Amino acid sequence: MSWLLKLNNFFLNSNLFISACVVALCQSSAILLNVEVSHLMPFVFFSTLFSYNFQRFVRFNTSKNGFKQLEWFKEQERSIKSITVIAFFLTIYFSFFLLWKSLVILIPAVAITVLYPLNFQFSSRNMQLREMPRLKIFWIVSVWTLVSVLLVASESGFSFSTEIWLLLASRFCFVLALTIPFDIRDLKYDKSSMKTIPQLFGVEKSKQLALISLAFFELTAIVHYIVADFSFYFLLALLFTSLYVGILVYKTNEERKETFYTFWLEGSSLLMCFLLFISHWLLVS
Repeated sequence: MSWLLKLNNFFLNSNLFISACVVALCQSSAILLNVEVSHLMPFVFFSTLFSYNFQRFVRFNTSKNGFKQLEWFKEQERSIKSITVIAFFLTIYFSFFLLWKSLVILIPAVAITVLYPLNFQFSSRNMQLREMPRLKIFWIVSVWTLVSVLLVASESGFSFSTEIWLLLASRFCFVLALTIPFDIRDLKYDKSSMKTIPQLFGVEKSKQLALISLAFFELTAIVHYIVADFSFYFLLALLFTSLYVGILVYKTNEERKETFYTFWLEGSSLLMCFLLFISHWLLVS
């Protein structure tokens, strides 16, 4: 394996890439709201990096399933532990730059992050928060939406308004559509008791639900464009990103390689941010 491929695998499997994707979603919100929150981005990056690696350590140490990433993770365990510890302390450090109300907003996200991979008593049996029937996907979508919209709004001084509600709705729909393919990928790993969307409706109907969610994302983006009166270029960027994700959803199946999900699908957040940034640059140039 070439050093370039090893570097690529490390970047994806160590959760550095997904951390950058969450930062991109936050920056997309900042562009749409026309605010500057650069001080927030290090906190978002390192807190995401810590939370995903923390969850992976817990899951891989307790799970009996054959996750594809398990072998790689065990080989790189020392490096990932070092990254996780560093990310934890940097998360604490950068949290001091946030407003108190932002820290309060983060309480539900922190609670879900900590409890998500841990076993606890539920309905007279032990299970993880992620294993609660029908709720796995909504824990993830809620946290991503909260961090990428409410946290940005809080740090920039926004109060709840029609614009914020529309951005919340559109982001929720976008992340939901983005996450459903991952549940399709995990069909072979998830317990049947979890009753994920693909388990309940099958692969094809799940893909249809993801496309419907994208349609709602586009609809709320159009309404947001009308209400907030932001640039038409921004709307085109959002619609093009939705088209890109829709194509990937259509091509989703259980046999797709891991990079299809961890790079191309998750990378759509980076695409959205890039297109919005280019649109913003065109407007100010």
